[in-house]
Amino acid sequence: MEEILVVDRIENGIAVCENRSNRIMIELELSKLPDGVKEGTVIRYFDGEYEIDYEEQKNIEDRIKQKMDDLWN
Repeated sequence: MEEILVVDRIENGIAVCENRSNRIMIELELSKLPDGVKEGTVIRYFDGEYEIDYEEQKNIEDRIKQKMDDLWN
């Protein structure tokens, strides 16, 4: 089963993540995640492994930027 998670925050070696499909918050040990994970990182979980999803992360960042541009312009 595939899941897409977004890291909300990191506290004491725990990444608090939001599941994009159901909005449920889960906690994952930072040591079990790929190097470079930080707040806002998009993680894809598939077939028992976590990987950073750079493409989805860029899509989310672009949508946020567009919303901010629409709001201020």
